[in-house]
Amino acid sequence: MKDKQATCQSKGVGRHRKSRGNAFTLVELLVVIAIIGTLVALLLPAVQAAREAARRMQCANHLKQIGLGIHNFHDSNKALVPSGLNAGRMGFWGLIYPNIEQQNLYDYLVNLTDGFRLKVINRDANFWNDRTEEERIMMNAVSIYFCPSRRSVVTTPYGTDGITDDWNKDYGHFGPQGDYAIVFGRTQARWKEWIYNSDNQAGYQCATPFRVAVEAVSGQPKTWYAKDNFSRIADGLSNQIMIGEKYLSTDNINACPGNTTTYPHRYLVGDCNILGVHYWNMYAAVRSPHSGFAKNSNPPTATGLGEGDHGHWGGIHPGVCNFLLGDGSVRAFSNTMPTGADSVLSYMGMVDDGNPVQVP
Repeated sequence: MKDKQATCQSKGVGRHRKSRGNAFTLVELLVVIAIIGTLVALLLPAVQAAREAARRMQCANHLKQIGLGIHNFHDSNKALVPSGLNAGRMGFWGLIYPNIEQQNLYDYLVNLTDGFRLKVINRDANFWNDRTEEERIMMNAVSIYFCPSRRSVVTTPYGTDGITDDWNKDYGHFGPQGDYAIVFGRTQARWKEWIYNSDNQAGYQCATPFRVAVEAVSGQPKTWYAKDNFSRIADGLSNQIMIGEKYLSTDNINACPGNTTTYPHRYLVGDCNILGVHYWNMYAAVRSPHSGFAKNSNPPTATGLGEGDHGHWGGIHPGVCNFLLGDGSVRAFSNTMPTGADSVLSYMGMVDDGNPVQVP
């Protein structure tokens, strides 16, 4: 009997020792955790790159949808979308609403501005500040106007009555935002990349696709028609840039005049009101083909109106900036390509310069 008990005890002890021998020690667990952490660290850049590739593809798709809207407008009206109706009144990004499935928003703005007769800046009718939060959200909810690489949530900043710029004492240009700009400018740069508020002025002729509309009856600004159709683009739709990603420094996203005293000319950086195309210093809706590329992480320079990075092209995608071409295709241009006057970008921005180009 004792021998059996001893045998059972010895077997129990053996089983106990065997189970302890199969367990992980603390050192072994720490080694495994370290290996897993290393693998995650190695895979994380690849995961982030894949996510950015998906966001960049979605950004390009937004531009394609806008391009489809331009062609739909042309099919319906036998004309190009106007760059705007006049100084401070409705511009390209609002006029195209019915052609990008935003008819309700278009009708709302028609009623709000008395058939687009009233201006869409705060100076005359307090266009933005008098709206309810729901109305501001509605005006800022056109998802294809935003690049998901730059922001996934769009805010609706409030304006501040009485905040003026230091140059011509205009009230703040608050309004809906967007990450893209139409190509708009002259045959040559004036004041560096400066964009004037009219398509033909002071001997500088508009050389880009979109131009201001014409009033059908003098003195009746409710009536208008577009000046041009695709025949204006003599160099060919496949050689013409129409819309591109605009530069915004990270600290100026969702910032407008009156939000901060860091940069008093907040509207110059272009994140305030895409609807007011033809107005002094409106960088929210347009960029010149003579402008260069800026990096999204760079702070804006303060060298003067129209200078530095305020009016530059540039998305947040590493190394490239997306552009919509006239034929509806989207191309990613390297942000290291030559820019400025007599560059491929400026040639592709002008409609009839006749310069041969090879699309990057």
